[in-house]
Amino acid sequence: MKTSFIKTLPIIFLAICIQPAKSHADNLSLVDHGKISGKVIRLEASNLLFHRGQSELKIPFEEIISLDSNENQKITLSSGEIITGRIAVTEKNWKILTRFGELIINKKEISTSVSAAENSFVKLTETQQNTVAARGDTPSETDKNTSQSTAAKEGAPDSNENNKDEKQEISFLRSQAVLLGENAYELSASASYIRNTSTFGADDRALITTIGLKKNLSSNIEGFINIPVGYAQRSFAIMNGTGTSTFMTNKSFDFGDISAGIKYRLSGQTASRPETTLSLTVQAPTGLSPYSSPQFMNARDSLNPFVYPIGTGHWQTTFGAMAFKTVDPVVLFGGISYTHIFPHTYFGFKMQPGNRIVSYGGFGFVISEKSSLSQQVIAEYSAPYKSNGAELGTSAAPVSLKFSYTHKTSDIGIFEPSLQLGLTKDAANAIFSINYSKRY
Repeated sequence: MKTSFIKTLPIIFLAICIQPAKSHADNLSLVDHGKISGKVIRLEASNLLFHRGQSELKIPFEEIISLDSNENQKITLSSGEIITGRIAVTEKNWKILTRFGELIINKKEISTSVSAAENSFVKLTETQQNTVAARGDTPSETDKNTSQSTAAKEGAPDSNENNKDEKQEISFLRSQAVLLGENAYELSASASYIRNTSTFGADDRALITTIGLKKNLSSNIEGFINIPVGYAQRSFAIMNGTGTSTFMTNKSFDFGDISAGIKYRLSGQTASRPETTLSLTVQAPTGLSPYSSPQFMNARDSLNPFVYPIGTGHWQTTFGAMAFKTVDPVVLFGGISYTHIFPHTYFGFKMQPGNRIVSYGGFGFVISEKSSLSQQVIAEYSAPYKSNGAELGTSAAPVSLKFSYTHKTSDIGIFEPSLQLGLTKDAANAIFSINYSKRY
């Protein structure tokens, strides 16, 4: 029933899958003793306790070249922080692979660890090591070959599925963070229903559908483009000369403003530092303009108050930065962006919408193998509109609260409804959105 419901939606968006993995041996490479297989018991006092055959080995951290572990450990750092995840070691870095991504740690920060066997067993294979490399690490070819051959011999799950497992947990950040793997791309669609009452009493309703494409360009860079199409109506009352009012409704259907840009992962997440991403977006005035020839004598501007603006009529550039940090069992995230809107002359008036600053912050958490919830507060500030250099009205500072539910529908699909509620008079009353995407 759920599948048939999803197929009836006019929209389609993003993907990742979690598959259970089979248990198998941990692989360890040492400085002078080659490679051995066995089971990680625990970490303590700068030593790894490793079970091999009938023996228990005590191995100093300094002798470890690489390690592929399969069982989650609850690792206590010297700061007192406890992190649950699988241990991965390469010649360059020690990492903890958590449900929400990977944490680069200093091995000297590790105090102790205990097994967390109740968690899922997931094999670290070649594709995951490539993901590690994409975040600034460089595993050796020997490590890659060992991991690949062990997975093949012991029936480990496909490496692409393991990589999806890690990304699924933070898929609610897919529009802000860099999550695509090497050479991957996504086709997406979304629909948003907007309900609002404008400042001069008009009743606004709009349905905006956006088709998007996102592509991995390099290990830390994604490119994207979004093409919106919208239907909108604005209803309002006009006073006539007899003192009565006439109720009118204007409807419009057109393209919105097309936007494109890039996201760059500036740094990966570590035990003490969040993952950070920078973004640049350019928006072109391809949509229905909110301007028309002035309909009143002594007009101060060319804004058309009788039509809901699907487009802005202006070129825009947006610079953004965001960060997220795993604090098990939640992911904390936040960001800020600045949008510069370029002025343009319409019907003899040089129109200049106010530049805009947007900030947001929130958290997300996993509620099941397939689902997660996230919440965030979004605060904006827009400078006053200007016509021929004169300000029209005042600045705006809308604040809203957004709730999202992210659900894995298949091995390549994610379905996400969200509801955004306005908390101030400047914000839209409500925006309900549905998103679906597929990764290829």
